[in-house]
Amino acid sequence: MKDWKKDVRRALIARDEASLESALQQLTPAQAGKLEALACSFDDDPYLSFRVLEMAIRAPKAGLTAVNNAVYYLNWVVGEPRLDPQRVEAVIAKAEESAPGNPSIFHNLACVYVKQGDLDQAMACVEGAARHHYDHLSLLCEDDDLEPLHADPRFGTVLDGADWAFPAPLARFSQLSFDYDDGDGIDYEPFTQFMPAEENDSWLQAWTGNPELTADAIRVFGQDGTGGYAAFWLINDQADLLDQPVVFFGSEGERGAVARNFADFLWLMASGYGPREAVEYPPLNDEPRRIQPDMVTLAEQYAPNGHPSPLAVLTAAADVSARFCAWLESVVR
Repeated sequence: MKDWKKDVRRALIARDEASLESALQQLTPAQAGKLEALACSFDDDPYLSFRVLEMAIRAPKAGLTAVNNAVYYLNWVVGEPRLDPQRVEAVIAKAEESAPGNPSIFHNLACVYVKQGDLDQAMACVEGAARHHYDHLSLLCEDDDLEPLHADPRFGTVLDGADWAFPAPLARFSQLSFDYDDGDGIDYEPFTQFMPAEENDSWLQAWTGNPELTADAIRVFGQDGTGGYAAFWLINDQADLLDQPVVFFGSEGERGAVARNFADFLWLMASGYGPREAVEYPPLNDEPRRIQPDMVTLAEQYAPNGHPSPLAVLTAAADVSARFCAWLESVVR
């Protein structure tokens, strides 16, 4: 084919399904794998977008985003008479296989199952989204397509338990080893989930001496050997959890923000500074304290845009640290 993109685009513009089918059938696997952007540019016709993406995800190296988009458009066209049931089944099978790698797929697939009338399979997708640390679980509660599930007791049970589950990058981080090495390493002990709500409130009340305080804005995810806590401080309603500042509550009243977000925190830890070290023994220059190879690998995966020094991380967090300390001063009794 001389210009396969033009042939596919021409068929999409003309809304000519026969020509589109002919053009798609002539594509090589490599060409099919490049169809995603083209399909999404014609989302005023979800059926044709689905047809293109359905072909795209047949490619041997189809990306997870393409699979997610295919299921997204399938949800728009469930019940469309032109749909080939075998193609729909193939897309669903591909989605179920791929969803653990991109939990957004569980969300879109749950919507498809609801429209197909299979509420048990839809609930299994909700459970899968929670189990694989879907970052936007609250959207499941807001999605009108999932309304038939909202009254199901299982739905509330799954989301109540998932409220304290780690998102995938934090779960990966917490599986790493942290060696104290008699004070030369990192004094950090990871949790496997966020501290539960009741315990979260009680320790913050004890730390501040304020029995009326709640910890709604605090998500504790680890501690040091003395009992100091590392936590997210939820101060931006518009930001995702991992984009919130990371703060430290020392066992003897030490306090401070150590990173503007989880990405910076990963690079801080990769340089050998845990939350306690960053607050009590902050760096004086750009040199790392002790490189942590496993954390460098994780930081390169989840925070690839930049490699800030530990001093740069703390300097960038200085303003939010001042706000954090001022807030604590206002609530301590």
